[in-house]
Amino acid sequence: MKTALVIAALLYVASFILGWYMANAQGIFVLELRLGLSNAYAWLHEPFNTISKAIIQSIFPSLFATPQRYALPSQTPSLSRTQTIEIFTVTMLVLFAIGLVYTFAVTTLPGVVPLVGGIIVGFVAVVDGIGFGIRGSGAMTYLEAPPPMPEAFLAVIVPVLLTLVAQILSSTAGFRIAFATFHANLRTPNFKDAWRDDLKVYVLVIVLLGMAAVAEWLGYGIVIPFPY
Repeated sequence: MKTALVIAALLYVASFILGWYMANAQGIFVLELRLGLSNAYAWLHEPFNTISKAIIQSIFPSLFATPQRYALPSQTPSLSRTQTIEIFTVTMLVLFAIGLVYTFAVTTLPGVVPLVGGIIVGFVAVVDGIGFGIRGSGAMTYLEAPPPMPEAFLAVIVPVLLTLVAQILSSTAGFRIAFATFHANLRTPNFKDAWRDDLKVYVLVIVLLGMAAVAEWLGYGIVIPFPY
């Protein structure tokens, strides 16, 4: 478990720092690399984002002015405060649930495939780490632009960091399972131990993702005030 945790942490932290740097660096090569990695990040998340949007649209169809445009509650002045809070709450619950599914399906479950699974978990760690770094760097604009908006910065950076830690732990679980496949003679007991440890890890993953959802909910309430 310790080895898996170290590997996952190093991949995510190094990728986060690289993404932060790339967001501010200049040069054709860096820009092209950032574009390619951003496309990979979007490719990983697009199916889950589509599912989230479809669920939210089915619950609140009036929020979608057109099939391609999502209208924030603040852009719909006819909504009351209670309706707006209800929309934000349901939206965050949906995003939390889909985020948990993504975390398990992409950063942990691939570990069941011998060798290839570990490579997939590592690839996702690098791509998501860079994506988190780019998003974190983008949040700095709230502190640099006049007037500074520290509350908006926190609304973005806190969920990003909480999700980053959650995915470090979920990737640790994925690596732990992947490592078990290398011990052919002890594969069955290793898998049992790995899954037992992963269940404990996922309790913390769920807590962190829940905190990220709440932080994002509160952040939107500050940055995009609920109408009275």
